[in-house]
Amino acid sequence: HPEVTLQFSLENLKKHKTDIPVLLLTDESTSEIRDQAFKFGIQDVINKNDTLHFVHAALREMRNVRNRMANAKLEHDFQELKQRADALLDESDDAIAYVSDGILIKVNDKFASVFGYSAEELDCASLIDLVSDADQEKFKNFFRLFNKGSIDQRELSFNALTKNNEECAVFMSLGTSSLDGDPCTQLNIRTGNEAVTAGSSGIIDTATELFNRY
Repeated sequence: HPEVTLQFSLENLKKHKTDIPVLLLTDESTSEIRDQAFKFGIQDVINKNDTLHFVHAALREMRNVRNRMANAKLEHDFQELKQRADALLDESDDAIAYVSDGILIKVNDKFASVFGYSAEELDCASLIDLVSDADQEKFKNFFRLFNKGSIDQRELSFNALTKNNEECAVFMSLGTSSLDGDPCTQLNIRTGNEAVTAGSSGIIDTATELFNRY
């Protein structure tokens, strides 16, 4: 439009963060014009007489806009889902942790309190340090075989080591999971009388891999 310059249009699109692709129609499409246009953020430079090029470019940019909108919605939905998952983890009555290569990458407060720590203290801590010396070899072998998929067993009873170097009986169940898109192992534990009950009755829900509760 003669009263709306290209620079004015581009500046306003940028100012309002509007995702509208711009195609430049020109009488001549030289390399200098294209170079300058692409630096301004224009998606394509098209000769006014090349109708076929214009149609293909317009359809292409429309598809790109739809794809960006779909990606933005997926990202928004993913962040909402992640926030709900984090809230469920923090508020869960079960002691839950996520482990990768033997390192605790996320734990909830219930899990940390079992060992006398805060959740922040166990961030990036070694899981094996929470196992009593007598049971460390048994624990390592079980965890190694589980990660390799060599055993069907998903539960193990062992003696854990608290922050005060006290031992307590623990019943643990494992499940494959992912955190922030990376594969990891989900670990759920019970202690004391709960550990004895869980170990003897097998009250792990197969769908959620959490302990059943009335």
